[in-house]
Amino acid sequence: MSSILNPAQINIKTMKKNSIESKIVKAVLQGKTVLTICGEKYEVATPLVATIMKVSELIAEMPVIDSSLENEEAKMEVLRKARECSVLGEICAVMMLGYKENYVDTVVIRPEKRLFGVVINKPKVQEIDRLKELSDKLLTKIGPRDLSMLMRGLLDDMEIEAFFGLTTSLSDINLVKKTVEVVKNKTTASGQ
Repeated sequence: MSSILNPAQINIKTMKKNSIESKIVKAVLQGKTVLTICGEKYEVATPLVATIMKVSELIAEMPVIDSSLENEEAKMEVLRKARECSVLGEICAVMMLGYKENYVDTVVIRPEKRLFGVVINKPKVQEIDRLKELSDKLLTKIGPRDLSMLMRGLLDDMEIEAFFGLTTSLSDINLVKKTVEVVKNKTTASGQ
């Protein structure tokens, strides 16, 4: 008998293996997906058009890997190109964190200390690049199979089909507009 997962139990594997439970959890969390990676919880951002565009930009940085190769040749091709694939962590991190102009957070490590209104110790702050931090964690702490499952799940949730429908319909409108302009120009030219 399956049980409803509480948010503390959610991790990559249970989100993928227990689709009914993951849907229940998403409903309980009001549509938010929470993933636990290496003991740290991440709330997956709501998909935005800007996120899809940023992911597309990052995918363009990936090396071309010949998918027609088989067995040993395929392994050698992957090993030759693997060093150029560090962008995989960034792609996955952007899908999780969503699009932001700046992923750097400023954290106060040591607050300012005062004695009789005089500053004794200035505050110590540190900047943390959340995108780089998560990207590095994904590349160094998660195996290829889990990263692949995570990315597939995130891609499913990004509403790419809706974006595709929007862009293709607008593209079709643009084509129709060009066709109408050509027809108008031909009519004008033949009418002269």
